[in-house]
Amino acid sequence: MSLNIDSTLEDVASHFSIGGEIVSCEKHGNGNVNDTFLVRCQKEGEQNLYTMQKINHHVFKNPVVLMRNFERVTSHLLQKSLEQNHGEEVLTLIPSIDGNSYFQDAEGNFWRMTKFIEGGRSYDVPENEMHAFEAAKAFGRFQLNLNDLGGSTLVETIPDFHNTRKRFDRFKEVYRQDSLNRVCEVEELVEFALSSEALADAIHPDDFPTRVVHNDTKLNNVLLDKTTGKGICVVDLDTVMPGCALHDFGDLVRTAASSAQEDEPDEKKMRFLPNRFNAIVDGYISGTGEMLNEDEIEALPIAPIVIAYELGIRFLTDYLEGDVYFKIKHHDHNKDRVRAQFALVQSMQRSFEEMKRIVLSKK
Repeated sequence: MSLNIDSTLEDVASHFSIGGEIVSCEKHGNGNVNDTFLVRCQKEGEQNLYTMQKINHHVFKNPVVLMRNFERVTSHLLQKSLEQNHGEEVLTLIPSIDGNSYFQDAEGNFWRMTKFIEGGRSYDVPENEMHAFEAAKAFGRFQLNLNDLGGSTLVETIPDFHNTRKRFDRFKEVYRQDSLNRVCEVEELVEFALSSEALADAIHPDDFPTRVVHNDTKLNNVLLDKTTGKGICVVDLDTVMPGCALHDFGDLVRTAASSAQEDEPDEKKMRFLPNRFNAIVDGYISGTGEMLNEDEIEALPIAPIVIAYELGIRFLTDYLEGDVYFKIKHHDHNKDRVRAQFALVQSMQRSFEEMKRIVLSKK
């Protein structure tokens, strides 16, 4: 079964319990890992929309376990939504016709389907401080609502996902091997990564509570209402697992308090925006309520610097290995990403004292 935008996608969609006639299946979104499609279905004169995803099983080695996590998280969030009546949406899984939370095709690929959330829009960069505030509030509430998730611990879908020290050590190993002879093309980036090694140990997760966190809180992983700008749903739950709240906060700042997208080819356009950071801190503290302890709050300023550095070395490692993890649009795509992230790290370092003052003012 080859991936064909016409027959194959329609065939996959027909294995989910949506009923009616499938009108179209088209590529949707711009994720770096999974393939996402918008499915339109006609039923009794009404058109229903669904989001269908092909799970990247090269990244997520155990899609079955991943989907168990997905079921537990969405069920818990739905219960919270019903109890609180806060008006936020929750991703709703559409079961396969066999009653599973996923469908596995003849080639061994894993697919899932959820109801499409209408009225929401994702942004790669916020248009204003309100967007930053609302996204932070939504992610904060997401953490708070999962803080009492009962039962067995969620499985780590990608072990050591935000272990910055291990990410750095892996980068150093790949850099030294230089199996593709690419180091010569990125010497200044390698130099910055090596000289900034202290950031790999700036956050020790053992020093903070283990919480259920999203782990991939890019701005475009929360839907904002097209009309009001309010946060309505957190999406992309593949990396929801035990972790450190600081990583979620840091990753949101990385994308929502920067002046350009994470792959901006002109590094001079990438800078940290303190006003956006201020809005994010307000929204995040509003969303998490009383959940965060003093140590977590005090560490908020360093978190985005660590995460931007971590992602930079991940992009750099991927480039040196031949662009095998992140999707690329051209040969230098990962190099552009690295330059942008390292420029952001330096801009945040220059603003670090201001970041600390902003956080201190909220206590």
